[in-house]
Amino acid sequence: MARTLFRLGEVLTLNAAYADAEAVFHEALDMQRALPGGDHADLADTLNALADLLGRKGDYTAAEPLFREALDMRRSLFGQRHPEVAESLDGLALNLFDQGNYDDPVPLLREAVDIRRELQGDPHPDLADVLNNLAFVLGELGEYEESAHLFSESLAMKRRILGAAHPEIAMGLNNVAFALHDQGDLDGAEAMYREALAMQRQILGEEHPEVANSLNNLAFLLHDKGEQAAAIEMSRQSLAMYRRLLGDTHPSVAQGMNNVAMWLAEDGDYTAAEPMLREALQLRSGLLGEEHIDVAGSLILLADLLVNTKRFEEARELAERARMINTAALSESHWRTAGAASVEGAALTGLRRYDEAEVLLLKSLDVLTNDPGTLPAFIRDTRRRLADLYRETGRPNDAARYLAMKSDDSPGDSE
Repeated sequence: MARTLFRLGEVLTLNAAYADAEAVFHEALDMQRALPGGDHADLADTLNALADLLGRKGDYTAAEPLFREALDMRRSLFGQRHPEVAESLDGLALNLFDQGNYDDPVPLLREAVDIRRELQGDPHPDLADVLNNLAFVLGELGEYEESAHLFSESLAMKRRILGAAHPEIAMGLNNVAFALHDQGDLDGAEAMYREALAMQRQILGEEHPEVANSLNNLAFLLHDKGEQAAAIEMSRQSLAMYRRLLGDTHPSVAQGMNNVAMWLAEDGDYTAAEPMLREALQLRSGLLGEEHIDVAGSLILLADLLVNTKRFEEARELAERARMINTAALSESHWRTAGAASVEGAALTGLRRYDEAEVLLLKSLDVLTNDPGTLPAFIRDTRRRLADLYRETGRPNDAARYLAMKSDDSPGDSE
């Protein structure tokens, strides 16, 4: 009975019926814990599946001890090198990453890849999954070349195993498109995003978290192609779907609010953008903790809005806080840290603390132009902020030089 409940919970999870799935997993878990004999493989399976479900619901803190219990149980039952041990390593790694731990996930994922390559061989669907997850984490940490290679390897493996149309194929298309987007191949990325979205709608239906995620990714692509109105509309669709499926207090809802507000602010609609940014910041702080890089992302956007509405001291405080979060979590030389420093420099310019502003802005621009993961808008905005600084300090030639730079220009030395 417990095993059957476990299988039902898996199906409900795949259909995004998360509340029903959680109830079923808990029922199975209660049965399995009451069985004689202590730890056993079915109990570990249910623990791992429930932890995965809680992660999908955004409850990362509650999921972690379940992943760890399942991992310890599986190691006790099967030894250090077993496919089920690899599954728990994979789940725990992504859980830690979601909580803002950027040191431990990559070693855990590499161990899972090694186990699956050795024991299950190539091709194998489980190996394709863990390659995909390692690629995702590496990309977020700035290892773009290896990330793109692993995404492509994972997708090719899934095509050999699963055929032309499958939810895993759609996810792989999304990920390769994301890598192409990062590399500036907007047309190639758009074609893959749209192929993935069509496949997901055909297989999963119009309402599903993965459909909402694809809409979100495609919205960013449209924005970078200059289709601002279409990007905002698609991002609103994604946010509304996340709300319907996941409720109002989920990390994906906070992300969606952030995106819509960011583009509203770009359009100059600060009145609509500000309350949405503050709500997203409050939600992320409560769900993820004050030191998470997603919290820093909300702080940067809100600080930029405050600069644009001439509330410079609050903007400086928020941008400095974001810079410190990203420095601790990522590094001083990461583009996200430089992005926070750029907004902080703009706030300092507004406060007429010009020397401090110039140091921050020049250092920020150097990092941003040399990190291949930098979003183009960050470079453009930092050059504009330097131009504003130089105009205010009576250096019109420097201001003109930064405004005239193209995307592939080097900033050079300031005169």
